[in-house]
Amino acid sequence: MELKFSPFILKCITVSFSIFIFGGGIVATSLLRAPANSKVLEKIVVTKDNIDEMGGILKEKGFVRSAFLFDIVRRAFRTPLIAGGYMISRDMNVVEVVRAFSLPDDVFVTLPENLSKQNIAEIIGGAFFWDERRKTQFIYAWEGMFWQRFRVQIEELLRKDFDFSEEEIKTFSALYVARENDFFNSIYIAGDYLLNDSQSPAQIVEEVMKRIEENHKTDMVSYLASRVDKEKIENLYARVQKEIELLPDLIPLPASDVRLDRSGSRSLLVFTTTYWNKGRGQFELIADPATRGTEGDFNRDVFQRIYRRDGTYREKLVGNFLWHDQHLHYHYNDFIEYELKPITASFGTTTTEILSGLHKKATFCVRDVEHIDAEFPGSPREPVFTICWKARQGISVGWGDSYFFTYPDQNLDVSKLPSGVYELSFLVNPKHRFDEISIENNRSSVLLNINSVLGTLEVMGTRGESR
Repeated sequence: MELKFSPFILKCITVSFSIFIFGGGIVATSLLRAPANSKVLEKIVVTKDNIDEMGGILKEKGFVRSAFLFDIVRRAFRTPLIAGGYMISRDMNVVEVVRAFSLPDDVFVTLPENLSKQNIAEIIGGAFFWDERRKTQFIYAWEGMFWQRFRVQIEELLRKDFDFSEEEIKTFSALYVARENDFFNSIYIAGDYLLNDSQSPAQIVEEVMKRIEENHKTDMVSYLASRVDKEKIENLYARVQKEIELLPDLIPLPASDVRLDRSGSRSLLVFTTTYWNKGRGQFELIADPATRGTEGDFNRDVFQRIYRRDGTYREKLVGNFLWHDQHLHYHYNDFIEYELKPITASFGTTTTEILSGLHKKATFCVRDVEHIDAEFPGSPREPVFTICWKARQGISVGWGDSYFFTYPDQNLDVSKLPSGVYELSFLVNPKHRFDEISIENNRSSVLLNINSVLGTLEVMGTRGESR
């Protein structure tokens, strides 16, 4: 059956449809327009949890007029929603808002549990394509900012759990920022961090620090205590003690006045030995006061006296004073070792026998003989220790003690050595009995080219501090 409408009915239908289309266009155009004139950019964060409700969130916050139209336009432009932070304003129309969601301004970086600072720098650096220099900047910022932000709580922890004194805490604060002295494990809150490529390493560290405060504002000291590496803090405590104490630092200079001397059928390598004190305080040996006034020559127990900045001191048993007949005064036993080691010389089957004579333990009278560095901080202008007394000996800061090549025992018998290159080394404090700032600088050496046939010697080079 065919429907027929009168011209009047057809005209009414046409007019009604035109009004509907026109009205719908007005409504759609209205919904597409920007909701306000505000140009202020605000951050909208898309997460895995709110990604499906983003249209409604934008409408609720006044950034679009219609959540439905936002989704329609987003699908039309094929714009996926990615978790991250987006900067939009209320003067954007819905198309501009959708386009703003095409690429996040901020991205989420996930930090798992139990990462080191270096691991965190790698993860964040990987997200933003950092080079090694920027990763290092992040680590330095972490160390400095962590100490500054939580200094009060760290000091409370040191007093409470590790019995640090105020002087020790003061010294500790100067040491902590060094990377190797960080005694905490994994001080951060694992999770997702919304970060921006334009942020500096320090600004990103600030985000991490704020998260720690938010999670442990009321129990920060106990939280820090739970993250302490006790072995590292013990090592740091030992370093703090060294800084508080005016420790010496004994450094041997490479051998000087080196030459070959003929003595009958023997060939002697003779040399001058000099060591000096490059420390914060004097090196001082004190004989056991219980033996004061005792007559005769015998081994006397000797203590190293170590002064502190406040004028107090401690003493440590380190060995003996003994009478040295050749030098006619008191020496400290095993103060230094001399060793001549072959580098290129070729030995036969008697290697062990020959080499056994190339290692010698030497006793020393300890006193100020030579002002090695008169400008060194704390060095006295005049010598303090001037005699080889049986009660007290020592080396002042900046001063050195020299045993010249003409003294007894300042030689090694090289009569049976084949020609070749040798290394003559001096090792001060060989048994590590003395407390020093460092024992890493206790060795010096000189390379010698010895021609046993011609009886000649050439100094080829030195290792260690020179004058």
